[in-house]
Amino acid sequence: MLKGIEAVELVHAAMNQFSQNSKVQIAGCKALRALDAQSCEESVRVLVQALGSRSEGSVLVVEEALKVLHDVADTKTGALLIVSNEGIEEVLKVLQVLKGADKLQALKQQCVALLSRIATTAPETREKLGELGAAMASLLSLFPQATVEATKEAFSFLECLLTARAFQVTEDFVILVLKVIRAGANDAGIQEQGISLLSIMSTTQELKGLIVSHKGPTQITAAMRTFANKLDIQIKGCVALLNLG
Repeated sequence: MLKGIEAVELVHAAMNQFSQNSKVQIAGCKALRALDAQSCEESVRVLVQALGSRSEGSVLVVEEALKVLHDVADTKTGALLIVSNEGIEEVLKVLQVLKGADKLQALKQQCVALLSRIATTAPETREKLGELGAAMASLLSLFPQATVEATKEAFSFLECLLTARAFQVTEDFVILVLKVIRAGANDAGIQEQGISLLSIMSTTQELKGLIVSHKGPTQITAAMRTFANKLDIQIKGCVALLNLG
């Protein structure tokens, strides 16, 4: 019978050698949890590595890795190990890949839940999340000089961070989002993502007041009129206006 430590090392070796084989990765994730070895440094590294799987069956790999990493993030030490192994960046990459995949909402929620757990368990990681948010906000500020695609990517990252309550919103940020929405008035994607951010922010009383005071509802209704045939904008616009009402 293999000793526990030897078994864990074999699992690590298999996951490293067959990093693009979904069956090995799924079995490895389950084995690390069963061996209660998911929180050691090498385990965290291979679990984060599994998040980058792009092989056939990668959705199942990512799902399994997220489950185990969620357990790891229950402790401060585990959360910090995830961060030091660039787990936050990998989770955000997964969210980017899933962008627009409506059938994978549960997986998106797992990603957001992991970010939220990390930020809660190890509050000092909020600084790193905040730095990522600030970088994306800086990208937003370049619009319309920045490309529409880069702006949409920044919106997408910020939406993930806001949903996980891992980014501190200021009045300047609210003004910036509204400015981008105005500047991108003829782009349906920018309107949809901008309204999504306003909707998330409007769930807190203080931010709701800021959005209203800077004429957010006017921007939302303008977008709904311009894109009257875009279902997603109509739905998100209605939700945002309901939150702001």
